[in-house]
This record gives sequence, C-alpha cells and structure tokens, in this order.
Amino acid sequence: MTDAIVTYASVAPNGTVAVSGGPVGSIDAWTPLGAGVNWLNATGAQLVCASTRLAQNQIAGGATGVFRFKAYTRVQAIQRIWVVQLVGLAVDTGTTAQIWGGSGTPSASFVVPNSTLLNQPVFYVEALAAQSASLQEITISVKAGSKAVIVQSVACYEQWRPVLKASTSDSGINITSERARQPIFTGNYATTIESVGGIYSALAAADARRVAVFHWAVPDTNPVTRTGAYTTLLGLGQPVLTRQLTSGQTTGTVYWSAYAKVSASSGDVKLTTSHSGVSDSVNITGTSYAWTTPRAISIDCEDLSTTDGRRGSSWDELDVQIRGNGGATISVVAVSVWEQP
Repeated sequence: MTDAIVTYASVAPNGTVAVSGGPVGSIDAWTPLGAGVNWLNATGAQLVCASTRLAQNQIAGGATGVFRFKAYTRVQAIQRIWVVQLVGLAVDTGTTAQIWGGSGTPSASFVVPNSTLLNQPVFYVEALAAQSASLQEITISVKAGSKAVIVQSVACYEQWRPVLKASTSDSGINITSERARQPIFTGNYATTIESVGGIYSALAAADARRVAVFHWAVPDTNPVTRTGAYTTLLGLGQPVLTRQLTSGQTTGTVYWSAYAKVSASSGDVKLTTSHSGVSDSVNITGTSYAWTTPRAISIDCEDLSTTDGRRGSSWDELDVQIRGNGGATISVVAVSVWEQP
C-alpha cells in the first residue's frame, strides 16, 4: 500500500515482544472517498413533494389550517425548509397570512396576492429541537388574516448541511484522519468517526431513502368527506417507484397511513396500484382524527436496466379511494406513503 508504515511484531525466545515501525497509514485516495461519504450523509431528503387540491385548500379568514404528513425522518437533519404557495380570492385585496412548521414560532404576517399571476412561494425554516431518525408526524400550519386564503401547494425538504459532526450521531468522517500516514483503523466510534474504518461505519449509516414516496393532504379545517361508495381522491394515478435493493428484485416494501375519522359505524381508505397489483384497505372506526397503524405494501421497484426505471414500460400508478359504510360519513385530511430504513 502506498505511503503505508507497516507495524511488525515478533516474540523473542525470552518472551519479550519487539515492535518496529509505526501504525499502518491510509493512502491519499481515502480522503476524497471520505469527503464523498460526508456529502452523501449531509444531503437533505425531500420529505413532502409539492401537491395541490384547490377545491379543499381554502382556509377561512381568521382560521388556522394544519397540513399533516407522516414521514420517517433522517438523523442528520437539524432544519426543515417548508415551501408554501398561497393565493387570495380574486375579489379580495389586502389578504394576509402567517405560516409555521411543527411547534415553531409563527412567521410575521405577509401579504398574499389575489392573483395566481403574482403568486410567489413563501419559505419557513423549522429548527428541530433534536435530531431524530424515526417515524413521526410533520406539520405546517397556515393562519389566514381577516380574509380567506387558498393554499396552492406545500413542499418540505431537509436543509442540506455543509459540515457534519465526526460522531455517530451525524456519521460525519474526520477528513484529516484519512490522510496518508494516519492510522488506517481506529476502533473507538463512541464520539468520533475516524480512519478508513470510519468510512465503512459512515457508509453503513448512510440513509439514501426516497423518504417521500407519496403524500396527499388538505387542511384539517376542510376535510374531504364521503358517505357511500368508494370515491377516488386523485384525478389520475400517482406514479410511484421504490428502490431496488437486491439482484432480481421487482417490487419493494413501502408503508402507508391515513389521517381520518368517521361520524359513526365505519369507513374505509383503500390504496390500489396499476402495475404491482396492490389493493390494500384500512377500516376507520374512530370518531376523532388519528393516524392509522402503518401498513406495509409492495410497489414496483426501479428497473436498473431501463433509462427511466419503469418496469414493463409502465408506471406503477397509485390511487386512493374512500367510502363511508352504513350511512356513516368518513372524513380524510391526509394519506402518506414512505420508505423506512
């Protein structure tokens, strides 16, 4: 190995141990590899893809609407960036609003245009109280001023980080430990990720999931309701693909949950897919809003032999349907589909 200093040890007849040389050093090529692993772990994930449902996204003057999403977050994130687009009613002027993520502090009041031609995205930085890789609800709240606002789209991504801590909490690598003539392996990762062994430790902790496979949400002040037969929530199916993790794999496991309630009796939320053949439903009996227990389903995973990843030249399109049973009214405000580590 170039630039290595090899340690030799021998045992003399009298039992003494003779050691010559120094610790084995890493080669210069490890340095860019360590930097690449740091870049991978520091890259923020898309938690919520932008979506629109204008008919249900109106928030009345003075009211606060909360958009809810289920996501398995990444441990490296310390901030989330919410991007919201709003518009006022065409007949109104002087429309204002405030937004905030999670339990954060509401933003200053800002002017909302009453024309889509003047619309601009509004950004909110949500600072996280603690780093966490866990399944959790993430939310964005929108409070209308004295006049109604319409939320045109909501998106959320983790803020990219220029520097990671060289520790097991961040899985950032101490780049100086990758340079030539440094020890090639250090076994203590309680506080520091170092050496070539640190690269393997950080790679093992790398989390490159497609966190947001699919999200649909409306404000909890304006749910979608249904009494009777199944009704679709989407005009067209949503194309979905998950990762191919093993050779020969054609489908992969994702998880889904709905945030819903029913007036009495029960209702159902059903997911179907066009190519992987999923038909999975959950029965809603609670009269207060709650997330359903996550359910595993198999959807198409990418085909690495095709340029667009589609299997059989077809997108696996996901559809969501809801119904109320026995005269009951089901109310749904969110459906999320995600990958887990």
